[in-house]
Amino acid sequence: GMSIVQGADPTVSPSFTLANRLARATWGVVHALLFRPSPRPLHAWRAWLLRLFGARLGPHVHVYPSARIWAPWNLEAEGHVGIGDDAIVYNMAPIRLGHHCVVSQGAH
Repeated sequence: GMSIVQGADPTVSPSFTLANRLARATWGVVHALLFRPSPRPLHAWRAWLLRLFGARLGPHVHVYPSARIWAPWNLEAEGHVGIGDDAIVYNMAPIRLGHHCVVSQGAH
């Protein structure tokens, strides 16, 4: 799976599986070319891209174009969630954002 390598010594081997590193590299390209340059009102487009990479999103999830999601497959957001401009969701492990949750702009 796409997870942290258990018992790995980070000084001599990678902390994440090859599958995880490849998925993050692919997501990085998609983020740079399709997610980040999208116009602000296109929340449905960005939600679709996140879902394409495994995010589980409820209705009316608004992720702004300059937000950074480290691993979409580790993101679950219920309905009416907002992730603001320049927010960083550094989700090395699964996280869940409940109904009406807001991650404010610039938050990490």
